Amino acid sequence: LPSPLPSYDYIVSTFTLCVIPSPSTALSNLSSLLKPGGRILLFENSRSSSSLIASYQDFTASAASDFGGKGCVYNQDVAALIRKAGLDVLEERSYAAGLFRSYVCAKGT
Repeated sequence: LPSPLPSYDYIVSTFTLCVIPSPSTALSNLSSLLKPGGRILLFENSRSSSSLIASYQDFTASAASDFGGKGCVYNQDVAALIRKAGLDVLEERSYAAGLFRSYVCAKGT
């Protein structure tokens, strides 16, 4: 990423992790751009907290991604991806039965 390191107080990303082949790597790269105390703000598709909807997502995610979903894998555990990138989840909010979630993340301690 062409930027002096670290440069940003906040980085905002919406509906991108589902289409990135290696989302944890992307998040790790973004975290390297944060100033000390900086935050990454995310709004993402996620696996539903409703077991019925989550089952449907799990059954259809691959086909939806391949055939018309523009590569979006919409049943990911985004919080796990964030932690895998070495970030802490400071705040998580769920919307529409967990189909969408917002996160405030910071570099791990």
